Amino acid sequence: MPRTVLLLCLTGLSLSPSSVAAGGSGESAPALERQQLLAGIVPEDRMWDVAVGLVVGEELVGRDLPAVGSWVQILRDAIDEVPRRYLTEEDRLSLQEALLGQRIAAVQRDLDRLRRAAEIQAIRRNPTVAPSGSAGVSTATETLQLLRDIDPASIPLPETLPVRVSREEYRFRRTLAGPDAWAEDAGVDSLIYLVVEPLDELTLITVRNYSRWSSPRDREITRVVAPPGQILSRLETAAATVVRDLVSRDLAALSVTVVDLENMPLPTARVFLDREPLGFAPVTRRFLQPGSYRLVALTDDQRRVERLVEVVAGETQAVTLQVDRVVRETVEVRSVPAGARVYAGAVWQGFTPLEMPVPRRTMELTLALEDYYQSRVTLNPDSSEVIERILVPLAADWEGQVVDARERMYRSIGFFIVSLAVPIVANGLYDDTGSLFPDGLARSDLNAEEQQAALDRADAIFWTYYGGVALSTGLFGNMLWRIVRYVRTAQQYHDR
Repeated sequence: MPRTVLLLCLTGLSLSPSSVAAGGSGESAPALERQQLLAGIVPEDRMWDVAVGLVVGEELVGRDLPAVGSWVQILRDAIDEVPRRYLTEEDRLSLQEALLGQRIAAVQRDLDRLRRAAEIQAIRRNPTVAPSGSAGVSTATETLQLLRDIDPASIPLPETLPVRVSREEYRFRRTLAGPDAWAEDAGVDSLIYLVVEPLDELTLITVRNYSRWSSPRDREITRVVAPPGQILSRLETAAATVVRDLVSRDLAALSVTVVDLENMPLPTARVFLDREPLGFAPVTRRFLQPGSYRLVALTDDQRRVERLVEVVAGETQAVTLQVDRVVRETVEVRSVPAGARVYAGAVWQGFTPLEMPVPRRTMELTLALEDYYQSRVTLNPDSSEVIERILVPLAADWEGQVVDARERMYRSIGFFIVSLAVPIVANGLYDDTGSLFPDGLARSDLNAEEQQAALDRADAIFWTYYGGVALSTGLFGNMLWRIVRYVRTAQQYHDR
């Protein structure tokens, strides 16, 4: 097997198109191998892993852990919004040394395995085995030497790494291990942990960050001292300091409100930031990279407004987007049945259905159709796109219909009120029967027949109660329907 292929198999690398092109252009084999080694030291999916934990003291066990768990969740939710970690010079150098050390250790393990295999073959003196062991040992040795000659600072690292927050809940006891052991056990780059110390009437929370690659590794970020009832709000404020320490840069925040022309909020408007949905207004996005963003607000009736905003590090930018009114040129007037004559005052406008220009001020129309009552329609600049009127025949006893609808409404209200007595009385009777069975057991002065009779009576009262509830529910629905029917009938009578 060629030496380059063996080298790639040992290190888990593959030739990229750019590497092949470099080799084809006359680049030396050692330089090509070194370039490939550098490219493969940093995993493509490398992320900055973070865990949030809690130091459990003896004074907290069994008493405040549920509340403290919610405090931990506040920090975890804030860190969830962090997009990336900016690598400091210390981060980069420590990571480069650690990644190079991991690669050297992996190749050393492969080299030890190959040497053991070669020794076993030599002991067995098996002539059927191809003499590839010595070549593999030689290739692994050369690879190991190449890796040891690499300057850690030459290992390519990106400027930032995506932040990934562990969903595990870590709780540690101060007497068992330190944060270095906790971070190693969790397999994370940063461990944000809380140290909680109850005082007389206050609670002291110290938020610390143990970073495996920074110096100092274990440092205090912030402190919160407050009564237990105010800890949540104080931690919400302190979360920004925690995020600042984790990201290693000042971030910005953006608060967006969407209003109409009368400055009334539009809670159904959707907000997008550079095509990424933020949610329904009002909405706040914390921990943004400073710079320019395009805001878009879209209402449920497809009105749209855009704005280019500039957010500054360390500040919260409050933006109000004002949505214009939908510009409509016409309004359609309909009638049932169609064909009614439409008048504006004494001026004939046409027959329904009729499209008319949206008026600049309020105006009244009259719909007239033979053998039907006339109906009035009011138009204004805010009228809906379609206005429809149901015309009433002259033969109909319109006033009688209004009176009949009103009487039916009154009767439905009366039936509902009377029906309420059934579940009320049944509930009282059931309580009286229940006194015969204190603590679920029959009284000692009742014989078997009396107990059975009491049970049968209780069952009857029980089902009567739920039957009364069902009856009252149905009558309540009927009452609402009758009220709506009466209001509509009276409105139509008024509009005729």
